[in-house]
Amino acid sequence: MRHGQKNGKLDQELFFFSRHCLDLLEETTEKMLKTVQPCLYLFIGFLIVSMYLAVLLPMFHLLEGF
Repeated sequence: MRHGQKNGKLDQELFFFSRHCLDLLEETTEKMLKTVQPCLYLFIGFLIVSMYLAVLLPMFHLLEGF
């Protein structure tokens, strides 16, 4: 900010700094999503399969009794 005030280009310096911070935030968010998203998909898939098995396994046990 001091550099921009000395040169009289504070608006351009702040704009450049905001773009830099935004780019850094986007890169960090993208990296985190690339690691979290597959884990989340695995968890949801496991949840769906376990619910499916919880419904069907008692039915299979009843069929074995006949």
